[in-house]
Amino acid sequence: MLEKFKNDVEKQQAEQMTDWQTKLVMMDSKERQYILQVSNYKAMLNRVGYTPEINHGVLMEMAEHKKDLERKTKPIADTLRSYQDLPPLLSYHVIDNQDASEHLGLFAVYHFALMSM
Repeated sequence: MLEKFKNDVEKQQAEQMTDWQTKLVMMDSKERQYILQVSNYKAMLNRVGYTPEINHGVLMEMAEHKKDLERKTKPIADTLRSYQDLPPLLSYHVIDNQDASEHLGLFAVYHFALMSM
């Protein structure tokens, strides 16, 4: 009985060792894969300009600064938008109409010259 128990224990230990060895090989390959992925991600972050100095605190400060600038420039932007609601100046349209009339006259002269050839 004791002999059978020893054989069972040895068999289980052998199975467990082979199982651990296969898992160890798999974990080793996964570790290499993860290390490669991390280095690829670091390279990608460097390409887009990320540096370790950019962290959450710096980004929050920049967001606050952006809000402050938006708050300061909002009245100016609103004033500029209000200018778009003004009616157009008639003098500019008169000038545009005169230019169009001159162009039409020149086109008529050019067309007449072509037709008489």
